[in-house]
Amino acid sequence: MAKAHPLFLEIASQLRSLADDPETTWSFYTHAEEEMVEAGLDHNDAYHLVQNGKITDGDAEGDDRRYRVEEFTKDGVHAALIVAFSVEEKWIEVITAFRVRE
Repeated sequence: MAKAHPLFLEIASQLRSLADDPETTWSFYTHAEEEMVEAGLDHNDAYHLVQNGKITDGDAEGDDRRYRVEEFTKDGVHAALIVAFSVEEKWIEVITAFRVRE
């Protein structure tokens, strides 16, 4: 698995806290849902990835902030999600999902 860039450590901490907050609204793009099915992932896997994963890539500047979160699922599948989120508005949006090929 790729190592998290030091600049993403604070962002990952914010994302994990947000994922653990029961008031956070989660949404999934339609194509992300389809990609999850193709990759053999479900919503529980997505929650696990965001709560436990590392941010390995992303754009931390500008209005369109998206991050790649990688982690192994509880079943041992190395997977990644592209997510956007807002700590202030309490939402996480899963934009795309896929298995990571090593």
